[in-house]
Parts: sequence; C-alpha cells; structure tokens
Amino acid sequence: MLAVLLEASGHHVAVEHDPRSALESAFHQHYDVYLLDIGLPEMDGTELARRLRAMRGGRKKLMVAITGCG
Repeated sequence: MLAVLLEASGHHVAVEHDPRSALESAFHQHYDVYLLDIGLPEMDGTELARRLRAMRGGRKKLMVAITGCG
C-alpha cells in the first residue's frame, strides 16, 4: 500500500521482497531513499541498511525503518 501511495504522489518506486534482491537492485539503480522493513526474513533491516551504507554513495542515502508488525 505504501508503494501505491508514493507512486500516486508522483514518486518512482521499486519494491523488493527480500534483502538480497534489494541489494542487487541498489547495486544497479540509483535511489534517493530506502524504506526498510526492520523485520525482514534472512537478514533484518538493520543488516540490510549496514550493507547498503557500505555500497558506493550509500552513506549519503536516507534510510527509514518501517514495519508492518503490530
């Protein structure tokens, strides 16, 4: 739903459903903001953020922790 809302507001949105796909996408594409689910399977959002930050230019990216739990 969040992706639909952001697209309706005029933003380009890419959705990845697992952290490995997100890392692959981030390697090939330029994104200004990352919305990271903190309860991801395999690799939590904190670890994903750490790996994204380690990529070229990653330290300058805005990262927002979100969750669907609760």
